[in-house]
Amino acid sequence: MLELKTIDFLKDDSNNIADNLKGACLCIGVFDGFHLGHQDLIKQAKFMACANKQKLICLTFDKDPDEFFIQNSRFKLSTNTKRLKALAHQCFDDVLCIQTSKSFLELESKDFLIRLRELLAPKAICVGENFRYGKCAKGDCHSLKTFCSKSNIELKVCKLFEKDGIVVSSTKIREFISAGQIENANFLLSHNFEYMAKVVEGKKLARQYNYRTANLDCNSNSLLLLPKDGVYSSHVMLLGSDGRDLWSYHKNAMVSVGAAPSIKNSKFAVEVQILDFDGDIYGLALRVEFIHYLRELKAFNSIEDLRLQIDKDLSNASF
Repeated sequence: MLELKTIDFLKDDSNNIADNLKGACLCIGVFDGFHLGHQDLIKQAKFMACANKQKLICLTFDKDPDEFFIQNSRFKLSTNTKRLKALAHQCFDDVLCIQTSKSFLELESKDFLIRLRELLAPKAICVGENFRYGKCAKGDCHSLKTFCSKSNIELKVCKLFEKDGIVVSSTKIREFISAGQIENANFLLSHNFEYMAKVVEGKKLARQYNYRTANLDCNSNSLLLLPKDGVYSSHVMLLGSDGRDLWSYHKNAMVSVGAAPSIKNSKFAVEVQILDFDGDIYGLALRVEFIHYLRELKAFNSIEDLRLQIDKDLSNASF
């Protein structure tokens, strides 16, 4: 795994930048979710760099710039840590992270390109056709093409990747997840959509029905997208304080997303029923991989009705 490097785009000068980071082929993007489209972009960038016998450097951001503009909304497909870790495992020679700040995001699109040329002197740049940059995202591939032509920088603008007739984009994947179409989202991601949060104490009402659920702290990752309310089959993994997996393999689980209709004044919650497991995991984090949407949430007239529904859910679940 590559060691990530950071760059202060506003304060650093070319003398602060290592020579081995200059004159390379840059693959630029945020890469939220690291889906099939991102993977195709990297493949094309790698081919470009190899053909020109250049190093391939990923230029990304330590924090997703959208976090500065989208408030009180769940939109992210992955945490910054998860996103950067995925990039560090790719075929890049280096991964360079721009320190994202409000000041940086005020940089005009033309000034962004001038600073990019001053600091890294790229020989080539590879981006997706929906690439935007600069203040208010005013910069686009057309203005980038003009700048690269004047600066003698080779530019490759990659068309958005399609899979089975579907254009792969973070926006499309968010639409699938928000609609509960988890299989479609996972197909475009090429991995299971996941949510991670610490286990906190709840009201422990499930114990009254001889069930135990892990209540997740939804406030800890308040920008991470969650699927629409309902019941899902999932894979879960228990994580240590260092983020490492504590189990040798994932466990199957049923996950409820949303306020429980059977409980008066119930608040939004994510509750995980880990199958064939009974242990104290308070304070530790669970990584939940959503596999299949089973049904919407509904109220039950009796405990027996609830038990019958859980049995039915288990028989319908796919793991």
